[in-house]
Amino acid sequence: MQQQYHLDINQARKGYMPQYQGCFNAGLVKPQDSIQGGHFAAYSPAYISSNEQVSQIVHWLKPKNKTVLAVAGSGDIPLFLSAYGAGRIDTFDISYNARVIMNMKTYMLTHKYNLFDYTTTLRSLKCSSDFLHCRATETLRNSASSKTWDYIQGMHGCKIFLHSENGDIETMPTQFEFENMQQKTPERYNFIWSDLFSLGGQISGQKYDIIYLSNVLQYVDDTQHIVNVLQDMRSCLNPNGVIVLDSLLLNTTISRMNKYDQVAKQIKDWAYKIYVNSAKAIFLQTK
Repeated sequence: MQQQYHLDINQARKGYMPQYQGCFNAGLVKPQDSIQGGHFAAYSPAYISSNEQVSQIVHWLKPKNKTVLAVAGSGDIPLFLSAYGAGRIDTFDISYNARVIMNMKTYMLTHKYNLFDYTTTLRSLKCSSDFLHCRATETLRNSASSKTWDYIQGMHGCKIFLHSENGDIETMPTQFEFENMQQKTPERYNFIWSDLFSLGGQISGQKYDIIYLSNVLQYVDDTQHIVNVLQDMRSCLNPNGVIVLDSLLLNTTISRMNKYDQVAKQIKDWAYKIYVNSAKAIFLQTK
């Protein structure tokens, strides 16, 4: 399932402007490449850490020895899944920069950085366009393949790494979780460079116990599009599989909640919606 990636620096740089101050859709290169109704594209910026309660969600999932498909995002989701014992983990993201940050984190964990160095290295990337001359530069270079390093150098001057708008609740592992990550994180996660609507074709024939889509579907406005995606995912779920539908952040709107209620009604023949207060998240449990 390994993909061949074609990186286009000229296309990637189109969305980035010197006056860019953190607008998260600055990586948009072509409307047809973005999530339908959303703001992300093939070279959108990657957040340096998650702003959702990943630890609580993963703890509830009890992923030990389970197969998982997870959005790569900031890289935190696959790392926390590993820390809590997940088996095979495949990742996907519409943005190549998600792979860059995820590989950087896995490198630091597998090369025994301590927690202080891990966090300070990441924080040096916050909204930085000069990532070739900061604390993280050597780690970026060492964690990248030659093709990815060429890409990183080509993106110098572009803010391809962001911090969350809710920076005060950014996710960093505890010392216990960090030590588990060091022990259980692989050298590389399998990464599928795909938008949400093409993902089903990329994972055809694969089976998962957990599919983690949190902070993805919220950007899809049309409930029928969400239903179609979930129907694609259904064929890739093992019996009693779970889909992480969304994480309820402080800015969650009523309309967003109503959207998931409508989706749940349309797929009630094969899954039911669960709200877990301890995780502040919505899940789908297959019947």
